[in-house]
Amino acid sequence: MLTQLRQTITKLVPLTRSDDVMLESIFTPHAFRKHDVLLGQGQYARELFFVNEGFLRAFLYQKGEEVTTHLVGAGTFLTSFGSFIGGAVSHETIHCLSEGTLLRLSHENLERLYARDAKWQFFGRKLMESSLLCKEQRTIELISLTAEQRYLNLLQHQPQLVAHVPVQHLASFIGIKPESLSRIRRNFLTNVKRKVAG
Repeated sequence: MLTQLRQTITKLVPLTRSDDVMLESIFTPHAFRKHDVLLGQGQYARELFFVNEGFLRAFLYQKGEEVTTHLVGAGTFLTSFGSFIGGAVSHETIHCLSEGTLLRLSHENLERLYARDAKWQFFGRKLMESSLLCKEQRTIELISLTAEQRYLNLLQHQPQLVAHVPVQHLASFIGIKPESLSRIRRNFLTNVKRKVAG
């Protein structure tokens, strides 16, 4: 179960056999079911999740409605970073969109990694930087791109999400209503068919 985790980590830092043993001892395997809740709003995020298989969604409530803040699939880390790092309660809920498997890393064990070697501090910094960049990019897209452009970006860069995540959650993630996304998808398919036929 650590194969995908190793592949993700080694994109940033090299791993030794000793590191492998350490990872096996501190990452806990977990099988999840569709609709499981890994973290609830108002709880403290004490674990970092690495998705091996399946899809997760993070959302918060705005005026009584769920607003999707993150959609992730295999090979991705997820938690409520503000809570995990800052120790405050989480404003987000992390919800399982499918069956799957993940690895859990406690905050305490992450600190053990940091104390072990400077490369883990580098890895942790890159992980947090990636999270911040993703949030900034999403904010910029919501402000500067049309709904159709946001959908096409998602389709280009994360097609697995478009293929497997329910329409209402995709729509929420790109800041539109489900019926608007359905119309965009119909228009997109129509244009593709015209190009193929033409």
